[in-house]
Amino acid sequence: CGAAFGGNGEYALCGFSAGAHLITQWGTDNLGYNSHQMQAPKALAAIYPAISDAVLFTDLRYRDFVKLAFGSSPDKSLLEKYDVYSHANGFPPVYMALGEQDDLISKEQLAAFCAFLNGKGIAAKLDLFPCAPHGFGDGSATGAEGWIGRAAAFLTQL
Repeated sequence: CGAAFGGNGEYALCGFSAGAHLITQWGTDNLGYNSHQMQAPKALAAIYPAISDAVLFTDLRYRDFVKLAFGSSPDKSLLEKYDVYSHANGFPPVYMALGEQDDLISKEQLAAFCAFLNGKGIAAKLDLFPCAPHGFGDGSATGAEGWIGRAAAFLTQL
């Protein structure tokens, strides 16, 4: 989903799971907004995203996702092309949320990505919810209640 975020054409993007993966690609310098000569998003809200990096291509949890997204035998050039870490110049601020009961997405991978962005001076926040599974949506009755307010608070601080 996408949403307007104020005046002057500013916008923020929000995506869940595979959609969150897609919006993180929109933040990259080689495939995203910059390559299409578009304005950078004010922020991204990536909710339980799969981040394209070496882990995505090697962790068995992502096997089916990788096959659907990149084919049954992705080669090294695809890893290089879609590696978010290698193409993070100008990456927008990002809010991420993940349930600790998510069997599909690695909290270590998201924590590492958050630390990487913060190390580059890019605002990034990861909220972990102890009782939430993959697919918690708006958080109702999942243990992820309140993530939308926390994301909004992150956005207002930018």
